[in-house]
Amino acid sequence: AVLVCIVGALGTGFVVATTGGSTQAGGTPFTTDDVFFVTLITAGIGVFVMAASGIRSLLERQVRELSGILGQVARTDPLTGCLDRRSFAERLRSEVKRAERYTQSLSLALIDVDRLTSINEKFGRETGDDFLAALGGLLRGWSRSTDVIGRIGGDEFAVLMPHTDPSAAAVHMHHIQERSKRIGNGHMSLSIGISGLDAARPRPEQIRRDAERALYTVKHTRKGDIVLGSPSDLCEEDFQTRRHAPSLTKIGSEESAARTIR
Repeated sequence: AVLVCIVGALGTGFVVATTGGSTQAGGTPFTTDDVFFVTLITAGIGVFVMAASGIRSLLERQVRELSGILGQVARTDPLTGCLDRRSFAERLRSEVKRAERYTQSLSLALIDVDRLTSINEKFGRETGDDFLAALGGLLRGWSRSTDVIGRIGGDEFAVLMPHTDPSAAAVHMHHIQERSKRIGNGHMSLSIGISGLDAARPRPEQIRRDAERALYTVKHTRKGDIVLGSPSDLCEEDFQTRRHAPSLTKIGSEESAARTIR
């Protein structure tokens, strides 16, 4: 709009300068110098307004980008780079609704770090934090872009896997377990409980409760293993057959995904 006004003003000045067809209020004709002066002022004001408009647009774009970054930081656990508990719960509700709407499979894995307290006492809390940070990087680096990774407790993580049945989720978590052994130099293990979305009652509470029950079972029976909340979803023979298959998706490298604790 500013550019159109400038072009119109310059065009009018050009016509007046070439035809001499305009006069001032007192009846005195405009001279060429008058027209040139007015045109110069108009052009200067126009350039200033356009520059100010461009700077404003740039600042608004930077503000939007900064707001997005701050929003992401506010939703992310600073130590591991995963979603915090509240943000993960929000994504869980939205993914359950999407899976229900399109009749898609959805699996949830709850991961608990075994014996983290004893590690903190033996090697120091900094070592435990290093392991948690490395595990967060491992989960984010070796999961699909559609998976949702969250740290929902001090030593507890959650992985939400859309379009994935519990059997495939168990295979993927098995590969995560194997890679995590290289991070902690054999000092730690992961206990994992997995559940799938029940098509008959697809609710966030259902899939989370089933995964919590599975995690409780593995923590009190055989730490460092994987247990499914609904055993019918995955028979033992199926899991043993598929556990040596490639993981769901390999993104990045293991060296960039996790830092080895020394």
